[in-house]
Amino acid sequence: MVDLYGYLSMSVAAIQQQQRQLAEQARRIEQLEAALRDAHVCR
Repeated sequence: MVDLYGYLSMSVAAIQQQQRQLAEQARRIEQLEAALRDAHVCR
């Protein structure tokens, strides 16, 4: 028999990890966009 609770727990943990990674990537993109805007304004 499949351990549905274990499978569900692993799935939730994987989704949470992906969410953290996406949030970090979004934060980094915002930083890079701000740096590009600043570099453009300074020229």
